[in-house]
Amino acid sequence: MIKKLLIIFLLLPLFVFSEFNKDIIKDTGKSFILPGYGLWELDRKLNSLPYIVFETVLVPAFVYLSYSSVKTGEDALNFASYSISTNVSNYPDKLLTKMEFYNSYKDYNTKIISQARAYYPDDYEKQMEYINENIVSDSLGWEFPSDSIRMIYSDMRKRQREFKQFSYYTLFFVAMNHIAGAVNTFFVSKDLRNIHLKTEGQLDRINLKIGVNF
Repeated sequence: MIKKLLIIFLLLPLFVFSEFNKDIIKDTGKSFILPGYGLWELDRKLNSLPYIVFETVLVPAFVYLSYSSVKTGEDALNFASYSISTNVSNYPDKLLTKMEFYNSYKDYNTKIISQARAYYPDDYEKQMEYINENIVSDSLGWEFPSDSIRMIYSDMRKRQREFKQFSYYTLFFVAMNHIAGAVNTFFVSKDLRNIHLKTEGQLDRINLKIGVNF
């Protein structure tokens, strides 16, 4: 039963759009690509304005936040590289995150050894396995001159993540604006062209009726 409903759900849009006037699909597509454009073309300029305004605000905001995330991340790497006199641009992201909390890799390694003993007090092999999996080698080492310098780097990394997270939120609202604009345009275009959709559903079947008035 669930499979049958899933198939119907996937195929229903194909049946619906195949019966509609191509102009409706075209109007809907315009608003999906550029929110409000389809409504504007249908002389529903007032209805189109919210979608246009949201697009003109959200898209530049997304670009700004994305750029700021990348720029702040690069600045953090450059600052860290200068501070510890070592190029960290090729360091794994997990290691860059560890650098936010420890002044040096030796401090971090000491913490790892202590954790291994605490986690596996009676199992030397497990201790060594844990240490080998988490310890940082000398080739990827770091040592900040002071705790305050490390905190500056840490704050920059934090701002990078915040910019990135807000850019994702903004992108979500951009997508919703496109979808909402397309759905609104679809129903407006359908009404203007006097195409009426009626569906009757039961658990075992769905009847689709489409009428066109001239």
